[in-house]
Amino acid sequence: MMEGGPWEAFERILQIGGYCKNGLHKVEAARAIAARINPDCNRSHSFVKFRGVLVEAMA
Repeated sequence: MMEGGPWEAFERILQIGGYCKNGLHKVEAARAIAARINPDCNRSHSFVKFRGVLVEAMA
């Protein structure tokens, strides 16, 4: 069984592909990913719910 959570799994996949040989820098990766995400096009049910709550709280 693999240990760790989603970040660790993501890191393993990247390393298999030849990336992040010295480890995944979480903050840098999160910023790079966030810069490319379009919240309006996200199909994740949990993300849509989370975003809806944030939008409602800011209104």
